[in-house]
Amino acid sequence: MIQSTFGVEASRFSMVLFTHGDKLKKQTIETFISKSQELQELIYACYGRYHVFNNQTNDQEQTRQLVEKIITMLVDNGGGYYTMKMFKKAQKASKKERKRHSKELRVAEQDRRSTLRADVEGEMNLGGKSVKRGKCLLQ
Repeated sequence: MIQSTFGVEASRFSMVLFTHGDKLKKQTIETFISKSQELQELIYACYGRYHVFNNQTNDQEQTRQLVEKIITMLVDNGGGYYTMKMFKKAQKASKKERKRHSKELRVAEQDRRSTLRADVEGEMNLGGKSVKRGKCLLQ
């Protein structure tokens, strides 16, 4: 959903942040992640970047580590960040894709209707009689 809204490039500037890490108890975040294919795919799409906050502590070390990871992400992206230009490009691509999909649906519906029309006309002409269009036959 994030990529369809913000574009594929958005993942270069994204990181998954888990809160309530304290609820993991003795389980590691890696074990938790390994139990969900969807979560693994999300983290993979974010270049493996994630961070965990323990909500039961006021330890500033976890905040410092998050900021460190963000700085590393910025460096990896050449100091760049997600821009409005990127967002507008993603919106334009999304609109184009929706238009293409809508056109495919219309064509498929037209094909389906043509097939149904041909089937009905074929059934109406089974007796070899010519049937006038626009009239309904009851048997």
